[in-house]
Amino acid sequence: MTEQRSEAATEGLTGMPGTQTVLVAGAAGMLGSKIAAELLRLPGVTVRLLARPETRSDPHKRAVLDALVSAGAKITTGSLADLPSLAAATDGADVVVSAVQGGRDVIVDGQAALARAAADNGVRRMLPSDFALDIFKSPPGEHYFFDLRREA
Repeated sequence: MTEQRSEAATEGLTGMPGTQTVLVAGAAGMLGSKIAAELLRLPGVTVRLLARPETRSDPHKRAVLDALVSAGAKITTGSLADLPSLAAATDGADVVVSAVQGGRDVIVDGQAALARAAADNGVRRMLPSDFALDIFKSPPGEHYFFDLRREA
């Protein structure tokens, strides 16, 4: 089983045979929704969206999630501050993509909790929310949000 899962993890995003489940945190946001939409276009990729309960009460975010669900994504309700929900969300995932934004509670504490839950469930890859430049080449103290991402 592990060998099959490993094959899927290496082949699924390249369009090769195999299926892969990708969990996207922050999918109701501007970047996360674009990432999720692109993943939905890939053959053999199952997209799971981590959505906070309160996200569904925001009309704009609900519309974003509804469009992704219409395209084939599945929603799992949870929060970066709710460890049992992270365990459930990452169960069976091969990859976790985090496109979350926020302060220390989200970028450091929340992403670290997401990474721990992912590791506990055998997720092979996690991409944290640092999609811009190499944050390790940015001098400490130059940009608050880069500092948080580097700390995470």
